[in-house]
Amino acid sequence: MTTLNDAHFSVEGLLQMARDATGLSDFGPDSFRPGLEHLVAAINELPLTEMGLIRTRNSVLGVLIGRLGVWQHRQTHPEVAAEEIKQPLFVIGLPRTGTTLLIGLLGQDPDNRVPLMWEVSMPCPPPEAATYETDPRIAMVTAGLEAVDGLNPEVMAIHPVGAQLPQECIGFIAQECLSYIFYATLPIKGYNDWVDAQDQTAAYRWHKIFLQHLQSRHRKQRWALKAPSHMNFMADLFETYPNAVILNTHRDPVDAVTSHCSLHWKLWQQALGSCDKQMAGEQITEMIDNWLRRYLDWRDANPQMDSQIHDIDYSELVADPIASVKRIYRRIGLEVSPAFERGMQQFLADNRQDKFGRHRYTPEEFGLTKAQLASRYRRYRERFCVAKP
Repeated sequence: MTTLNDAHFSVEGLLQMARDATGLSDFGPDSFRPGLEHLVAAINELPLTEMGLIRTRNSVLGVLIGRLGVWQHRQTHPEVAAEEIKQPLFVIGLPRTGTTLLIGLLGQDPDNRVPLMWEVSMPCPPPEAATYETDPRIAMVTAGLEAVDGLNPEVMAIHPVGAQLPQECIGFIAQECLSYIFYATLPIKGYNDWVDAQDQTAAYRWHKIFLQHLQSRHRKQRWALKAPSHMNFMADLFETYPNAVILNTHRDPVDAVTSHCSLHWKLWQQALGSCDKQMAGEQITEMIDNWLRRYLDWRDANPQMDSQIHDIDYSELVADPIASVKRIYRRIGLEVSPAFERGMQQFLADNRQDKFGRHRYTPEEFGLTKAQLASRYRRYRERFCVAKP
């Protein structure tokens, strides 16, 4: 039997560990295998610390266990495949542009279903409406985060995580092994570049399978979802969800990208013990450049989709979040109920921006300059009027 003490990752070893943990054997379509193979190969090139090894193995094993359970439930409850995903809201935008704030606010609408970390981490059996706030998995996921230093205050100051906080779509696309989430925590650029070059049909097919699973026993009017990396795959998103509504936050990349470099560097440092800041700067600026180029090319080639895309200015969102959400809802033909507004007020009180400390960074720390970034992202800055004077 493969154990956590094995330092070298292997595809078959991880698959067997997942089988042993669940007593299940059917992972569903084999479309996830190439991604898993590329991921494992990339991980085995890293000099992981002991904690980095445990965190990484738990992460990969967790998505495989989740996949086994979701697929098994679907086979024993075929009616889940008929679940309808009605006009989901997708929050997209560069990382560090208010997407976390916006999805947190949308989660306060009693009509919105936002996937939370606990149910994405432990999706089986599907959550029940009656016990959604008290499910014992909430405490289990919280304990797991604390046990492996997942609540590191330096990381929490940049991007808070918690069992009952929203989880990005990359958390369950990971079960198809075609997810940016792995690069977010590990410097595996080769794997991430490979993912970007793949047909994403299988990833979005699994995305829908997962949402159907979660809502099968706890439905609301609509899903509110979030992942900056959707910018990279808009055609695939709309192929799967033709009625999707896109809420696209915009901030000057000169600020947003540097903040994201800082987040990657801290997460990579957790896994490796030490990590070069300039390397992080080079890789993340290149990744964002690729995302923006693909996204802008898609927007330019598909003006007919503009009616389903709503552009949101970051400065307006953070200056008056509730007023911004009200404007968004008017645009998409929805109303902000009194209960929703009260929920947003409480959310903002409970999740003030500096709750976990201040996040401080400069471009120069990562071998960058503001002038260099302004030039590199000029097309995006000019298109969405986010360039600072």
